[in-house]
Amino acid sequence: MRRTRALTIVLMLVFAAVSYGGGLIQIPRGDFLVRINGEISPTEIEAASSATLAKLGSLEQPRYPTIVYFRATETALYLGFDCRDTTATPAVVSVRDNNGPVTRDDSVELVIAPTLQAEKNNYFHFAVNAAGVRYSRDMEFDRPVEDWSAAAKPSPTGWQAEMLIPFTSVRGRFEVPYWRGNVGRNRVARPNEPQEVSIWNQCGVTIHNYKKFGFFKFVRAPEPEQEDIEKLLQQLMELQRSSEPEPLLPVPVIPQNDSATTTPSE
Repeated sequence: MRRTRALTIVLMLVFAAVSYGGGLIQIPRGDFLVRINGEISPTEIEAASSATLAKLGSLEQPRYPTIVYFRATETALYLGFDCRDTTATPAVVSVRDNNGPVTRDDSVELVIAPTLQAEKNNYFHFAVNAAGVRYSRDMEFDRPVEDWSAAAKPSPTGWQAEMLIPFTSVRGRFEVPYWRGNVGRNRVARPNEPQEVSIWNQCGVTIHNYKKFGFFKFVRAPEPEQEDIEKLLQQLMELQRSSEPEPLLPVPVIPQNDSATTTPSE
């Protein structure tokens, strides 16, 4: 039974690889502190996998690079997008209502199929623009996805965006060894600057080319080594010592003359 199941998985992988452009992200899975506020924290990227994007349709590096961080809790997928840009040119946004055409703005996108073989009606599309306005679509039922969150915020090097997608929102299961998906960024045209679209896994002309989705594999995040734990405890002890109040100096005692009292003059 196990051999039959293993052979089935191998055959499905071979079938999935047909017309596949290449790309695998191993996503660490384990509990960590996550806060979706549009600002990627050191805690959120501490053990994350990361990927950079290339110009759509080529392997050329974009003028405005993007780093995407991938992590997962036991119940949700986290993505952090660090979108580099020139501070003199603010992000361009016009869509203010959720589930509007946010990809016409400066925005980032995720497409994900929680199965080994992506089809035109079994994946999910998520996007958020630089103002934090969200878009989502469940392609099977042609409706927005519920119970997911996203935010965006300017940063010293451009702007950042975060997404947190519960596995229940995409009907995902860890028993599936590989999921399929892709991520991208849209930077709209400016005066004297053309539009720039960048992508993780090259997919032709659109991120919706499900036949070119890359592979997402969830892996158990490594447990901290004993040496790392000892270092952490030492740092905590040093921090505690540094936060302790300085010892109080003894206050000199002035002798009192019990036989004499002083009263204010009338």
